[in-house]
Amino acid sequence: MKKIEIFIFLTLFFFAVSSAITQEKKSLRDFITLPVTDKFNSLVTDADRNNPAPTAGGQIIIRMPLDPTSLNPITDNSAHTQVILGYLFDSLITRHSETLEWLPWLAKYWQERDLITLKNGNIIEGRIIADNDGKITFAENEGKLVLGRHDIATLDLTAGKILTKEGNEYTGKITLYEFTAEIEPVNSINSRIISYNDIAQSGENKKNIIKNSVYYFTIRDGIKWHDGFDFTVNDIKFSFDTIVNMYVDAAPLRSYYNDIKTVEIINKNTVKFVYGKSYFLSLNLCGGIPIFPKHVYKPEQFGADKEAFGKYFNTSPVNRNPVGNSCYRFVSWEKGKNIIIEKVKDYWASTAGLPYWKKGQPYLDRIIWTIINNKTAALKELQNGKIDMDIDIEPDIWFMPQTTSPEFTAKFVRAYNIVPMYSYIGWNMDTVFFKDVKVRRAMSHLIPLEKIAKDIHYGLVIQVTGPFYINGPIYDHSLKPYDFSLAKAKKLLREAGWVDHDGDGIIDKDGQKFEFEYLIHNGRDYHQKIADIIKETIERAGIKMLIRKIDWTIFAQTVADRKFDAVRFAWGSGIDDDPYQIWHSSQIENRGSNYVGYRNQRADQILEIGRETFDPIKRWTLYRELHHILYDDQPYTFMFCFQTLLYYNNKFRNVKLYSTQPGYDLREWYIKKPDIKND
Repeated sequence: MKKIEIFIFLTLFFFAVSSAITQEKKSLRDFITLPVTDKFNSLVTDADRNNPAPTAGGQIIIRMPLDPTSLNPITDNSAHTQVILGYLFDSLITRHSETLEWLPWLAKYWQERDLITLKNGNIIEGRIIADNDGKITFAENEGKLVLGRHDIATLDLTAGKILTKEGNEYTGKITLYEFTAEIEPVNSINSRIISYNDIAQSGENKKNIIKNSVYYFTIRDGIKWHDGFDFTVNDIKFSFDTIVNMYVDAAPLRSYYNDIKTVEIINKNTVKFVYGKSYFLSLNLCGGIPIFPKHVYKPEQFGADKEAFGKYFNTSPVNRNPVGNSCYRFVSWEKGKNIIIEKVKDYWASTAGLPYWKKGQPYLDRIIWTIINNKTAALKELQNGKIDMDIDIEPDIWFMPQTTSPEFTAKFVRAYNIVPMYSYIGWNMDTVFFKDVKVRRAMSHLIPLEKIAKDIHYGLVIQVTGPFYINGPIYDHSLKPYDFSLAKAKKLLREAGWVDHDGDGIIDKDGQKFEFEYLIHNGRDYHQKIADIIKETIERAGIKMLIRKIDWTIFAQTVADRKFDAVRFAWGSGIDDDPYQIWHSSQIENRGSNYVGYRNQRADQILEIGRETFDPIKRWTLYRELHHILYDDQPYTFMFCFQTLLYYNNKFRNVKLYSTQPGYDLREWYIKKPDIKND
């Protein structure tokens, strides 16, 4: 297929997908397209798909363009690092990639409760059964229980009774899902009626009722860290205490956990999270909290000195030699060369009888990430059989004759997928250049996005107007990208007071020439090409742009320290994420992710209200308003969402490409049997 034909095809594809998103969709599952197994592998037939035969063994070698800065679960939130850590560390619960259902994992089951503060100062914990006529029916010290259906011995839906295989009996309203069951209390013997008049106020005339604010997780017995130590609830408590330690370099992650008041150890198997505010992602966050081994970091040696421990934790040698608890264990990391992990033979999930974890998973014995920065060298290594997979394909490589030839496609699969992410140019609003909204709008009119899309990305992108997933429930398709217009840009710059007063060809204001630095990293060749295009168009408006290109590790730190004028960067996201971390004004300082210093009172209000809005339709409506505010303010010039391009050896099977990050799961992949002996 020729470039222009692919460009037209992908444009129509994006348009069709975008047009299909309507207000009638009420659930996140409505926005998920189920993957077709081995969709792009021409060697796989429908009969193969219907009769899979997974085989254990072999390895996969993947090209990674950059070294991580560390392998610490909370201090390095870069996409590449998080992919690796996902194979080393397990969480309390996990989300099914196709159904988006939350499933028991390290936790065998969990319970969700509500909190009510009474006027007499008492705080009562339980579950709201009914709320009407100014009265609440409250099942004190009870909650909604979530457990795996496979752990149920007997089930009586009519009577509302569940007997677990452990012998525990529960009664209430039962809701069944594909893999889990929920049971809510109804007409409980512990029920009490609470009048609204007896409930304390919580500001703005709201009653102090916090729904879904208490979570009890009961962990499984027998889970061990890879060094043989037992995994315990103490590790969970330690991990939370570390994340919220202000001296630990985890500001982006910490913003999600600030609303948790306490984490308590109830007994040797149960831990309790208590939120001080309602938060629609509360289950996601406490159930998915990064957990790392307390015994490895030995916090007791620092006593109560949080600062000393924080400094140690940020630079600990353990950050390069992680001890995990998942299906792969860390083997080695040779800086600039490779990172190797290997299969855990006695992985706990293999004997737990989980219907959502196939027998024998993971099938591959080893995963090796090979560091190859140069894209041409990476292609050569792929063709020579030195690597099996490249997930960082640039468009010019995708369209090269040698990667579209019959010889290439006879051995390698060419696949593509869309995951939630977008690229942008961030304008540091604390600089003299970009504090004025008219200047930022002018800059967006000076970025020739259509030219960049065509000449650099070969049409494998689509322009976006905001930070939300283009195929998700929030993105507002009525907003159109800022058009490239030198005339509009010059007009806005004049209105903002930027004029060439001294006739030297560079506009100035209050004696300050408009001369700024544009920051990029060396991870991809096309960053320089895009910068050169932007420089040429921007300078036509009388602005001098200096391109600064630096190494990725230095780049990441420079951006986090907000030591830039403008930066080209990208964010990965989810289908229904919390944008607080990036846009709330509280996230500007202390190395938060609001790198550009964005401040907007209404945006802050939306972000705060959105966090407490459990109704998805209401929350999505709020975030669409935020989309409009950001579109008007242009703290970023929003650029593109991408087709993620990848090549992999066609000997690999059970390859599914998902709508969630990172878009694939190597724990499911296996090698066609005759090929295993060749590794």
